Amino acid sequence: MIWQGAQANSTAEPVLLSVVPHEPREGFGDPALLVELCGATALVVAGAFFATADLRQGSPIAPKEDEVLEVSNTMAMSFCCFGSAALLTLFFFMRYAIYVIMFGFCAGGVSTFTQLGSAAFQQCAPVTKRPLGTLPEVGLVSVADVAAFAPSLALVAAWIQYRQTSIGWIFQDIIGAGFLCMMQRTLRLPNVKVATLLLSTMFFFDIFWVFLSPMIFAKSVMIEVATGAGTGEAVPMLLRVPSVG
Repeated sequence: MIWQGAQANSTAEPVLLSVVPHEPREGFGDPALLVELCGATALVVAGAFFATADLRQGSPIAPKEDEVLEVSNTMAMSFCCFGSAALLTLFFFMRYAIYVIMFGFCAGGVSTFTQLGSAAFQQCAPVTKRPLGTLPEVGLVSVADVAAFAPSLALVAAWIQYRQTSIGWIFQDIIGAGFLCMMQRTLRLPNVKVATLLLSTMFFFDIFWVFLSPMIFAKSVMIEVATGAGTGEAVPMLLRVPSVG
């Protein structure tokens, strides 16, 4: 298709336009959508399993009484306020904050999977409950803790090594899923009122920072932060599944 221009004496070069008909993919579409659906469903099931661990007698992942945090109405509102402050801090200082986030992700990943691995070792091999000593700020260290530390460190090291490759999302999603399960293990919503307040607040939180923030900051703050804001690093604050095809 060639468009010459409205004026007869126009000396402008003709504009060439090409049109390609859209052919929708047969079947389910992008397989990544199926992976996301299955992964999200599995996370809901795992979260429910961890959240009810203290209701099962003898559960190895049941939190101690001092580890449980009950969410109040004030805390539910505070999540939105502190989350907004954190997003703005990252938006304006991402060049420096990205490395703090990555360090926290790595340290938290090692801690999370050491706890999960230790619980698994103690359940499968009770002999690993034997204490080895104590560490400052950590407390009693058992054989299971030491045995779980090595694979946890290897998992985080694999993410560091491959985070910018085509397989880096696998390690990031595993660590992120561990974070989510541990969070649901310790947080408690005492009633439907608090749950409704928290979910409603976070719903509008997402809407504002994704779709409405460009009216104020010229860019979507949430998207800019999630993509690393030009630092060359992807912020490990979300679960990723690459598109296929």
